[in-house]
Amino acid sequence: MNRTRYRTRSQQITGQIYFLRKKREEKGLPFKAESRVSLVKMLRRPVEPSPFVFREGLMRRIWLTTFILLAAVRIADAAQWPVEIFERMDDKRIVVFLSDDDIETDPAWSPIEGGPPLTLAAVIQELNTWIKDNADLAGFDIHEIKLKGIPHHEVDRHWYYLVQLHKLVDGRPERRYAAVLMNGKLVPAIREPASVK
Repeated sequence: MNRTRYRTRSQQITGQIYFLRKKREEKGLPFKAESRVSLVKMLRRPVEPSPFVFREGLMRRIWLTTFILLAAVRIADAAQWPVEIFERMDDKRIVVFLSDDDIETDPAWSPIEGGPPLTLAAVIQELNTWIKDNADLAGFDIHEIKLKGIPHHEVDRHWYYLVQLHKLVDGRPERRYAAVLMNGKLVPAIREPASVK
């Protein structure tokens, strides 16, 4: 019985001709016309897909998929996604984007320990310097300051100040927002636009 697995139809036919000729020679019979008739029948018979070809193609696909997934995971790990903090101030939704490095360098503090590492006077001084250094913030004043815990980092005891700046333009209030971490780093915050209805 022929147990060899062939990759293509021509290899299968060549192998079958070889074994047919070998059997004829073992019996001492020449390879004659009836052999050719059986060869024609063999050619007309549908070929079953070889399990070897299926396995080889399947393994290639598995290895390729595994390689692509590992590469995607490494790329995703290499990228540092910012931590998004969503807060509400004056019925407006505020978004602050912090990097993991910002949170790690932020000193830990708990209200039980006493005053925060960054005093309110230092926050006001930092904000006034920021307002003076940015021309687009000319005329803004500090309107409100809130002390907030960084969400999902309360156990690590990380806090920040959420600040609202305010000025009147043509009788209408204009607001800007910022976050000041306990290490003194100021991060501008944005107001999330109203959703389209």
